[in-house]
Amino acid sequence: MTEVRLERTLTAPPEKVYAAWTDAALLGRWLCPNPALEVEATADAVVGGRYRVDMGAGTYVVEGAFRELDPPRLVVVSWRWATSDEPETTVRVELAPTVDGGTHLTLLHTGLVDAEDAQGHAEGWELSLDRLVALT
Repeated sequence: MTEVRLERTLTAPPEKVYAAWTDAALLGRWLCPNPALEVEATADAVVGGRYRVDMGAGTYVVEGAFRELDPPRLVVVSWRWATSDEPETTVRVELAPTVDGGTHLTLLHTGLVDAEDAQGHAEGWELSLDRLVALT
């Protein structure tokens, strides 16, 4: 198993970035690497609550549960592609304030099955995080 670790600095404060990870309306605006796809998201942002992001009318669907929430510093979710038989993985997002009022984001996606899986997820996360930066 392997992992993906990415870091970004955003100009938005941690509260706004945290909301982008926990509010369904905001998730649907950035959590998809392909901006041409229509995205629908649901999210019950409480520990144990479920989320689902449908990218492309059922073409790509990721779902999971909120495992840890510490507003506005931490979001941990389980992650599983609905049409895959691969095991559930974990996405941990740490948000730290920067001296200029922005946010330093660290994303750690663990439990990926191999290097190819990690590479694919890294590419998707890079594109999605670009959209998050633009949104916030």
